[in-house]
Amino acid sequence: MFDTIQVEPANEEQGLQYGANYARQFEAKHDVTLSGDLQKRIVRLAARYMPEMGRPGGAIKIAKKACERAVALNNNEITSAYIHEVVSKMCGLPVEMISGSRSDKIMMLGDRLPQMVMGQDGVNVIPKKLKIANAGLNDEGKPLGSFLFTGPTGVGKTETAKAISEILDIPLVEVDMANLSDKHAKSKLIGSPPGYVGYKDPTVLDPIAKAPYSVLLFDEIEKADPEVWNLLMSILEEGRLQMSDGRTISFKDTIVIFTSNAGAAEAKAAMDKRSIGFGSKDNNEEDAKKEQQAALKRMLKPEHMNRLDGIVEYGYLSKETVKKIALAQVDKLAKKLNKTNDLLTLELSETAQDELFELGYDKEFGARPMKRAIEDYIKLPVSEWILTEGQNLTEPVTLKINLVKEFNMEVVKSAEKPFDAANDEGEAELPEIKRNTGTNDLTP
Repeated sequence: MFDTIQVEPANEEQGLQYGANYARQFEAKHDVTLSGDLQKRIVRLAARYMPEMGRPGGAIKIAKKACERAVALNNNEITSAYIHEVVSKMCGLPVEMISGSRSDKIMMLGDRLPQMVMGQDGVNVIPKKLKIANAGLNDEGKPLGSFLFTGPTGVGKTETAKAISEILDIPLVEVDMANLSDKHAKSKLIGSPPGYVGYKDPTVLDPIAKAPYSVLLFDEIEKADPEVWNLLMSILEEGRLQMSDGRTISFKDTIVIFTSNAGAAEAKAAMDKRSIGFGSKDNNEEDAKKEQQAALKRMLKPEHMNRLDGIVEYGYLSKETVKKIALAQVDKLAKKLNKTNDLLTLELSETAQDELFELGYDKEFGARPMKRAIEDYIKLPVSEWILTEGQNLTEPVTLKINLVKEFNMEVVKSAEKPFDAANDEGEAELPEIKRNTGTNDLTP
């Protein structure tokens, strides 16, 4: 019989001592210097970003690679920049995250997110939680943030995840929970067990192993197999998940988002009820919210909800909000057009804007039909003009859309006046462009 000897990892003080001893060896062997402050920095970075390596193993590996980096660059001093580069490559995180220089983007989130996700005041909780997490004051070991977005379709839940990804300039990893609805859902998430078909095949979570600082979106969680939630609890509680091949994926630097349409049908029925008596509109909205919350409680256990940093409830979009979204999307299209060809500018008359709004507004489906309307009534005819008439432009013109459904567009020279057949330069007038788009079904 053998006696079992449990070797405990070193504490921070012991780790610093081990690190100092190895630093002296590196300095003597490679003729480099590593300051005491940077030795402490290495030990803390190793504990924060590579805890699975243990103490002092992670710190020693960082110091060794930073030393090699300095030698390769003929520098006899190991700098913080070398250390940050090494840690970045070892754990797949951006350098600015390691160095702490990402704070500007985090601070911008509070201003830009409500501008990009219109009409949903609930999103304001997200920047607050992420500021606390990025300052290092969140619960240790948990993801940077974990949120549940609930509400009807087309109101901005997925767009919020995309906006966070865009503002912070980090990857967005989308997992469609409809693909995790069968009895094999577990293997799709963490991989097949050894000896089974699919062992070591890529899983939907592998992108996080390569780029931990990402937005991880689990879309429509109500469609997932219940067993999946038991696995996801490990992510929310411990910030990591054990894969079937023995790997452990860390989610401590990941923003985890779940979306759900649970209760949307019941909420719509409550909103559509015929009003009886005074104050009925507010009552209907309150009833809709209660229906949605009840559906959520039926789907998720209290321990699931308690592990989330925040639950954001999305409401139906008002007509005013959808109009703002439409104008924002047209503006985005105009900027993209000008970026593609700096001789082209796009404008919509007020009549065209009103037409587009009427074609794309649908209370039940939110802003999604607007995207389809812009595609069918603006993008397509403008694209046809570019491919047929706009290939040989030599001076700036503005494409001014006067009508949308019965498409009518005039080409205006130099953003000043339409081409005139009788102008001083004798230039021919470009005819107005008309296109009968017919009737389009905008139902998603």
